[in-house]
Amino acid sequence: FACGVLIGAAAMRTRDPKSASSTDSSSDSSSSSTPAQKMVPPEPATPSTELTSELQPSASTSSSFSSHMLAASSSVSRPSASPPKFYLIIFNIAKKANLGTLLRSACAFGVHEVLVVGQRKALQTFGNKGTVQHLSFREFDSLPLLGSWLKEHHIEVVGIEIIEGATSVSKHRFRGDTAFMLGNEGTGLSKKQIGFCDRFMYIPHAGNGTASLNVAVAGSIVLHHFSEWAGK
Repeated sequence: FACGVLIGAAAMRTRDPKSASSTDSSSDSSSSSTPAQKMVPPEPATPSTELTSELQPSASTSSSFSSHMLAASSSVSRPSASPPKFYLIIFNIAKKANLGTLLRSACAFGVHEVLVVGQRKALQTFGNKGTVQHLSFREFDSLPLLGSWLKEHHIEVVGIEIIEGATSVSKHRFRGDTAFMLGNEGTGLSKKQIGFCDRFMYIPHAGNGTASLNVAVAGSIVLHHFSEWAGK
């Protein structure tokens, strides 16, 4: 074993000096040409420009998105700025108690104007409970004069009567500004009134014990339905 160690040591001493010098010089040159690098902590990664542009919409994209949202919002049905107006026509109603109740309901549900056909002094307001002062009245001497005014202002006349072709008031098939015509307590709408109306509505009954409602009750129900539909 001692002889092996001595032979190995001698072999190392007899190594080619040129090879040794070239190896040493190469290591020296590499160490001298490359300075020692200091340990610098890595900087936090920042997203690339492409990634940033993907995350943040461009001005044109934002503009088109806003335009799309505006177009979508405009297609949504919304109540108009001024809700449809409705009117109560007073004609051929005899009992002052019914007139007073109708005026009270007109005030409660937001009727725009009460259209009185005939002399205003003939309008009995018994039972209105002080609501007359909160209502607006417009007087006409005859139905033809009222009809001309309604057509001029594009107001539809709807008669409240159980008649062929009438639609249920509960379906809320209103179209816009509307004037409601009610019939007499005993005879209902006269032929003259029927010819005056554009179309008709009725109030459906759940029971079979009566053929009709009191005119003031019927009128109040119809006014309430329109008020709900118009968003009053």
